[in-house]
Amino acid sequence: MIITLTPNPSLDRTYAAETIHLGGINRAHATRVDAGGKGLNVTRALTAAGTASVAIFPAGGPDGAQMIAELAASQVPAHPVPVDIDTRSNVTLVDAAGTTTKINAPGDTLSSRDVSELLDALRDEVAQATAAGHSPVVVGAGSLPAGLDDDFYGHVAEVCTGLGARLVLDTSGAPLARAVATGGLELIKPNDEELAELTGRELVTVGDVVDAATQVIDQGTRSV
Repeated sequence: MIITLTPNPSLDRTYAAETIHLGGINRAHATRVDAGGKGLNVTRALTAAGTASVAIFPAGGPDGAQMIAELAASQVPAHPVPVDIDTRSNVTLVDAAGTTTKINAPGDTLSSRDVSELLDALRDEVAQATAAGHSPVVVGAGSLPAGLDDDFYGHVAEVCTGLGARLVLDTSGAPLARAVATGGLELIKPNDEELAELTGRELVTVGDVVDAATQVIDQGTRSV
């Protein structure tokens, strides 16, 4: 059982046009709306492949309700946590050549109660998976909404460690650094820029990457 946690989901609105003119009027010939966020995408892909998964995420306002409805229509298992803020909406522009321009909103600030309820939802799903005989894996994924403490994924790691779940983390910057410092991560998957920032190394060769990954493993992460 793979449980995903996405603290900063979005309703993704995509507009396709023949050409995109900055500063002008652009007419789309196709549009689509999807529930977005790295963890949601992981659960969506796993479900399509026949692997048990459920997505935990905060949802609020009209866009949050539309996101929940889209996941239900797509038969993607979800555990939304109601919040008082509005779920963010991201915009993607795609032209005929396939050039993609994304505008991502930062996301409103979650309250301390919202954070507690997200972690409670995680505890509930891990407990249910364990009771059903599964060995749960948690995937924490994506950026943090504005105002959320950089220690959030560290708290997630502590919850997972306490309940015997393994935590895979896909994030970057200060939230990644704090979680690695907390320890107890099963796997992280940084790209070269994220790994260089995390370790303070210049990564020029494959050997540089191996050394940087080893440095992270020595801090208490099982795999990089």
